[in-house]
Amino acid sequence: MTPNELEAKRPGEGNEFGTFEPPRRIEYNVKIEPAETYIYSNVAGVSIAPWDIRINFAEVQPRGDDVISRTVAGIVMPPEHAVALALTLMQQLRIYEKQFGLIRHPAWAALREGFDEADAEALKIAEGLSKKSG
Repeated sequence: MTPNELEAKRPGEGNEFGTFEPPRRIEYNVKIEPAETYIYSNVAGVSIAPWDIRINFAEVQPRGDDVISRTVAGIVMPPEHAVALALTLMQQLRIYEKQFGLIRHPAWAALREGFDEADAEALKIAEGLSKKSG
């Protein structure tokens, strides 16, 4: 059987390698406890590699003619988690704006105006994910 013939088989249809079974999705209810302490960050730097994304959180303070930057935390995560985080942050920013007013940031304002049906669907998915993990 050629690879194309294998691809033509429908899920559940047998072939010489057995029956295709799609992977089962396992769902967990994860409760994330609040941190005991929090750190302040007003800037973040991001670097990427094929296997992970790294975010360095820092605090920038002006001191005379200089600007002092101090990294306060670093997070490493797989790309899939970065996507989930980005979607959750977008959802939380929309909730923040409904409760406290618009966030004054030119890029966010442009993005906010450009939300379309696909973005709304992504936000619904993120909302479902955050409800499961919260």
